[in-house]
Amino acid sequence: MTSKKETLFALVDESQKTAAAIEKSATQTVRRVRFIRDIGDCTKSFVDVLPGDEGLSTEQWDHLIGSWEDVHEKGQILEGSFQPAADAFYAVASGTTVSTVSVIQSVITAGGIFGKINERLYQLLNKEELATEVKDNMIRLQLETGSGEIQNPLDLFENAKAALDKPTSAEDAPVPVTIQLRECVLLVIDQLLKRRPIQELAQGHKISSIGAQCGRDGLSSDHFSRLQIDGNLLLNELSGTKDKVIPRQQLIEKFQRTAQFIEAFLSSIDEKKLRS
Repeated sequence: MTSKKETLFALVDESQKTAAAIEKSATQTVRRVRFIRDIGDCTKSFVDVLPGDEGLSTEQWDHLIGSWEDVHEKGQILEGSFQPAADAFYAVASGTTVSTVSVIQSVITAGGIFGKINERLYQLLNKEELATEVKDNMIRLQLETGSGEIQNPLDLFENAKAALDKPTSAEDAPVPVTIQLRECVLLVIDQLLKRRPIQELAQGHKISSIGAQCGRDGLSSDHFSRLQIDGNLLLNELSGTKDKVIPRQQLIEKFQRTAQFIEAFLSSIDEKKLRS
């Protein structure tokens, strides 16, 4: 019988191979798309200097128009199928990162024997890139505006980052960073709950309820169940920082984990399914 350890290792290995194939295909697609955009610029420059329809024969016009109609049609098909699939893949990849960090962190806390893995993990969670992704998704989901609250989720997130970037001492940044992060997560959940098309009780499974009604197409209920578990663990951890002095490096890691969770959750939501 295959052990869970062997199963997970093989699954991660196969996922890496799939990701490598996607990366290769995406790189080729980007190169080809950039090429046709450049060809388009040349074509427009050429057409722009022509005196009018008399600049080319009817056959030449039809030849060019027909070819660019094909590019336009196939481009729209690719855009329509590629973007939803890419968005769903990114959402599950981001959610898997949250789950992986959560489990590794719990083992490290218990045993403290995987320091190098932990260090590498947080090197991958780029604070600035995460902050940009979180901001973009909050704006996409209209979480940058309040609805009676003193602050909105984006304000809370950016205030937490500003406090982290400018700590009050060289060693320890202010604990309010974690307080604002926790309030940000709670407010994100609260605002999205209110924008579900169908208002229903969701005590204890708010994230799952939001995902069930407003999740991107192609995402499973298990995806949101895992986010629910990881979100609860994160909120409990942030709650435990009250009245504690936290070393700056640990505070940075808590910010990274929180930003990664918010990004995974928000990237899983389809803005078209939310009520205004």
